[in-house]
Amino acid sequence: MNDVCVVMLVQMITEMLPISSSGHVMLVLHMFARLHQQAVVLPELLDDCAHVSALFVYVIFFLWLYAALIKRVIFFMLTRASCARLARIIVHAALVVGIADGVTVVCYGVRSVLKKNVPLYTSVCAHPLSLALGFALTMLVLFSLRWQKNEARTTRMTYSGALQLGLVQSVSLLWPGLSRFAFVYTFLRAYGLRRDRAFTCTFLVFLPLVTAVAARGVHGGAFAAMHAVGMSNMLFVLTTCLAAGIFFVVWQMVQTKRLWYCAWYMLVPLLSTCVLLMF
Repeated sequence: MNDVCVVMLVQMITEMLPISSSGHVMLVLHMFARLHQQAVVLPELLDDCAHVSALFVYVIFFLWLYAALIKRVIFFMLTRASCARLARIIVHAALVVGIADGVTVVCYGVRSVLKKNVPLYTSVCAHPLSLALGFALTMLVLFSLRWQKNEARTTRMTYSGALQLGLVQSVSLLWPGLSRFAFVYTFLRAYGLRRDRAFTCTFLVFLPLVTAVAARGVHGGAFAAMHAVGMSNMLFVLTTCLAAGIFFVVWQMVQTKRLWYCAWYMLVPLLSTCVLLMF
C-alpha cells in the first residue's frame, strides 16, 4: 500500500466527521512530503472516488433514517390534497438547495480562477499556517455547539437563508482546515433548526455536489486509478462500511448533543500542524 492509498483512506474516513477531510488530507500530504523529502499529491480522480464512497453512505443512511417517512409520503400521494402539499414542500426544498449550491458553485469557480492565475493564493492556501488557522476555527465552531439549545425557532428556511447557507458552505470549502459539516451544521442550528433537521439539511444541501463529483469520478475512470495505487475493491468496500459505522456514531452524537466533543479531537491535527511549522 503506497502513500497515495493511505491518503485516500484518510479522506474516506474523515469525510463522515465534522473535522475537515480536506484539511486532514493536506496534513497527511505535508507529513509524507517531510518524511520522503518529496511532494506527494492526491490525484483528482482518487478524490472523486472517495466521494463515491461518501455518496453511498449518505444515501443508505438517510433511506434507513427516513424509511417510515418515505412510506407515509407514498401513502399521502394517493390523495390529491396531500399530493399538492407534498409538491409545494419538494419545490421549496429544491429551490433552497439550488440557491445554496448555486452560490457554492459560483464561489468554487472563482477559487479555480484564483488557483490558476494568482500563485500567491495557491501558496497561501498550501501553507501549514493556513491549515492550522482552519483547524482552529473549526474547533471553535464545534465548541459553540456546546451552548446551543434544541428549541426549534423555525421549521422552514427562507430564500435569503438559503443564500446565507450557500455563502457559509462556500467559505468552508474554499479555505483549508475548515469543516463544511461543522460550519453548515452550526449555521443551521443558529438559524433555528432542531438538531435532527439541521443534520439532515447539512447533507441534503451537499448531496447534489457529492453526486456530481462522484459521477465525474466514475465516468473518468476513478476505480481504475484506485486499483493503480494499490487499493483493492475489497479494501474500498470495507473502508466504506467503516465510514458508514462512523456516520451512524456521529448521528448518535447529534441526537445526544455530543457532537461538540469533536472539538477536543481538533487539538490533534492543530498541534500536528504546529509541529510541522516548527520543524
